[in-house]
Amino acid sequence: MPKVQEPDFVPVDFDPFFESSIVTLPLTPQQSEVWVESQMGTEANCAFNQCFVLHFNGPLSVVSMQNALDHVVDRHAALRTCFDEEGSEQRILPRCEVRLDFEDVSGLEDKLREDAIAQILERESSEPFDLVTGPLLRAKVIKEASDLHRFVLTVHHIICDGWSSSVVFSDLGTTYAADRFGLEARLAAPMSYQEYVTGVLERDTYTSKKSRAEVERLMVNQAAKQHLQTCAK
Repeated sequence: MPKVQEPDFVPVDFDPFFESSIVTLPLTPQQSEVWVESQMGTEANCAFNQCFVLHFNGPLSVVSMQNALDHVVDRHAALRTCFDEEGSEQRILPRCEVRLDFEDVSGLEDKLREDAIAQILERESSEPFDLVTGPLLRAKVIKEASDLHRFVLTVHHIICDGWSSSVVFSDLGTTYAADRFGLEARLAAPMSYQEYVTGVLERDTYTSKKSRAEVERLMVNQAAKQHLQTCAK
């Protein structure tokens, strides 16, 4: 029996199911405002950069911090979100890789070290995010000394506000501490981002309808009052 030659398969970096697993949602009114203003140029876009800095005293595990960052991004759908070119919908990606960058300034003298850190933070604040391709956050560890580090997380305001950032850092700290000791972080189930967006849109629709009804009522009352005044003359 002749030997059947098996075809050669070439591995490719392509997931045919990736697009089908993307969840799309409308923007909330607040996100729409931020999106529009972010289109007004690089400076306008960067105005929505939120740069958070955490100081770590003692040794820091970059590996555990990367693991914690991966876990938090997987956990919160908002951190895996980007937007279409028209700003009409947001797309929640099934996965999103956020690399933890590392910069070592420990070998510099005090003044030069502080200047270098200031330049790094300025660069983080002034580098725009691409709202279409994402990711809309970036992370960096700055080593000042063997036992002194700064963790810098920069996030675009369109996916994370002040309240959200407190949740992110709480989860990040818990997950980092657990990973350092080889444990699994015990975290409560996160709020559903899809349900949150849907709830905001429903409340906005209800408020808009209520406001329109109130305006119409006032207009009717005003017209009736003017009619009565006319008839009384």
